[in-house]
Amino acid sequence: MTSGAPDRIKLLSYNIHKGATFARKRDILEDIRDAIRAVSADIVFLQEVHGEYLRFHHRDPNHGAVSQLEFLADSVWHHYAYGKNAVSDFGHHGNAILSRFPIVEHHNLDISQHRFEKRGLLQATLEIPETGLRLRCLCTHFGLFPRGQRAQLAALQSRLGELASDGTPTIIGGDLNDYFGRSASTLCRHNGVIDPIRGKSTYPALYPVLPLDRVLLRNCSPISAAVLSGGMWSKLSDHAAVTVEIELPTLRQPEPQ
Repeated sequence: MTSGAPDRIKLLSYNIHKGATFARKRDILEDIRDAIRAVSADIVFLQEVHGEYLRFHHRDPNHGAVSQLEFLADSVWHHYAYGKNAVSDFGHHGNAILSRFPIVEHHNLDISQHRFEKRGLLQATLEIPETGLRLRCLCTHFGLFPRGQRAQLAALQSRLGELASDGTPTIIGGDLNDYFGRSASTLCRHNGVIDPIRGKSTYPALYPVLPLDRVLLRNCSPISAAVLSGGMWSKLSDHAAVTVEIELPTLRQPEPQ
């Protein structure tokens, strides 16, 4: 790598449950922000993030003035992308990517299977300063039912197929809602993907028994991986967070002409 550029980066994926306790009675977004900051991740994949939520705006005019995305990014992650999926009377929520590195483009693909359960696939391309190396990041949240999950997996596989030819390092972070881990296994078998936390569970956060949340890699190598559960993590969301450290491909500089 060019001097001063990173040769490894840390990733975090987390379903934040809309920043509230399980019964939606208390906002704990500040606690969530402190927890994800402590991980020191370079790229954060978030699910169930409110882009706007004005339910309590009549009580407090400042409530909802800053989106959860902006509040969580704050002064740590200067670059972020948001994919609006579900819209309600009080606002909207979806997936988000926070990044220490510039985001050069992003877009959101609707992978909903019916109007009662809106889901999306947020794609962003990041550029590592001083290298020109680009990373492709995909953040998603599959539906609750197997039929919809199969269709959403097919949409993700189709997108990965379209993007396969250029060899760009690709990271998939999200909540696959798959009790048996079949979606991740299928991606590993057919799409050249690595699952660094294979065999580990993330739900429920207090005592994980189901492998719902994943960080999956293509064209880059894992160094370490962990599920963050128990302790404070069990009080922030019903999902545990997943963290993975990866080694970036060496970027060869062009020979002088």
